[in-house]
Amino acid sequence: MRILLIEDNEAIAEIVRRSLALFSLPTDNFILEYASDGITGLQLARTNTFDGYLIDLDLPDINGLQIGLALGHLMARDRISPGWLAAVTAQSDAATKQRVHDFGFNAFLAKPFSTSALNLLLRHFDSAAIDKAVKGIDQ
Repeated sequence: MRILLIEDNEAIAEIVRRSLALFSLPTDNFILEYASDGITGLQLARTNTFDGYLIDLDLPDINGLQIGLALGHLMARDRISPGWLAAVTAQSDAATKQRVHDFGFNAFLAKPFSTSALNLLLRHFDSAAIDKAVKGIDQ
């Protein structure tokens, strides 16, 4: 699974890297790309293929909600391959969670998050991708 992390805090990015290494099994194929700002993240999304995006909502250049909206539009127009969107933020109030949903995100991960919370989120999307592939073979 190829994941793009768009996060301006390098310490958080390192936590995600280490978390992936901690819970990865030999059969896992998690590949993490990292962008420290929204513009770079959008450029990477347009030039690479990703299965999912972890997007900080509080980026210095572009609001993470806008990035999610832009990625959703690009996916809908077949400009980038479809993938899941997960908001990563310290804002965990109900209004933020609703906005995240309204902007088309598939998941919400509140900072600070545990390794197990990240693991559960990625396993959810990894198993959904496997289920989708198996259903495609059966049809």
